[in-house]
Amino acid sequence: MATTTGPGTSGGTNPPQVATAPDSDVDWPRQATDSIVRMVDTVRAKTTGPALSAASIAAYGLTLLILVLPLVVLLLLVLMRATERLFIAIGLEDPIWLVYLLYGGMFCLAGLTLWARRTKPVDHAAT
Repeated sequence: MATTTGPGTSGGTNPPQVATAPDSDVDWPRQATDSIVRMVDTVRAKTTGPALSAASIAAYGLTLLILVLPLVVLLLLVLMRATERLFIAIGLEDPIWLVYLLYGGMFCLAGLTLWARRTKPVDHAAT
């Protein structure tokens, strides 16, 4: 039985290779475009990215402040009224002065505690 050689069989001669130019010469417009796009993306990521992050943090922070600050004030009012009602239930006649003294003292203690824990500024003139 005779063996034949042809396309798709092994043992035959290799088909002729077509001479092609190297990839770098043929594809230079795409490589130039890719490098420009890469450079623009890098510049944008280093400039616009942090600016967008800062703007979104500022927007969310301001929104949170606008929503939380009135809630804290209302919570404080409710707590003060509840404390006044508690003192009335105990039997005090007009205890609002005691409520003001109690909450004022608590806020003064909190302020003094924070003041004591503050960091001292560095004196650059002494160095």
